[in-house]
Amino acid sequence: MELRLRDRIREWVVPSFRPAYLKKQIKLHRSARISYVNNCDIGQYVYIGPNCFFNAEGGLKIGEGSIFAPEVVILTSSHAYDAGELLPYDIYDYSRPVIIGRGVWVGYRAMIVPGVEIGDGAVVAMGGVVTKNVEPGDIVGGNPAKVIGHRNQNDLERMLENKAYFHRKHWHKRPKKWLRIK
Repeated sequence: MELRLRDRIREWVVPSFRPAYLKKQIKLHRSARISYVNNCDIGQYVYIGPNCFFNAEGGLKIGEGSIFAPEVVILTSSHAYDAGELLPYDIYDYSRPVIIGRGVWVGYRAMIVPGVEIGDGAVVAMGGVVTKNVEPGDIVGGNPAKVIGHRNQNDLERMLENKAYFHRKHWHKRPKKWLRIK
């Protein structure tokens, strides 16, 4: 039997997260998933696209105005493969937080590994695998992600200061195709 949308949302959204989700005006596509929601801190005007998966076991902080395209994966923990008594990995995980700055754009099918920090206004190209920290305003892409360009620092600082985020300007109080939790 098909569950109603509201019931499906309640399955994966922790009740304590719902008020923050509505208050901060986060656009979370109905197919996106966040595990360990209590370890996740999301700023205002954040868009999380279809089929994104965020594992916040080790801690995840997302700055305001950030946008995540479809199928982005963020991991904050990984298996302990270099110690223990079992193969191919032990029962324990290594947890390291991921910090995403303000006004960051993460492209389609990008992946972010545990312990990475992405600076304000950075862009991660589609398919990029971010294994190292990204400086503010850098444009990175590839596997592993390397710097392929830079944003204009003066423009970036001005936009961050004025909170000139895409979803802040183009926000609708009652979007027709987005989730409404009662």
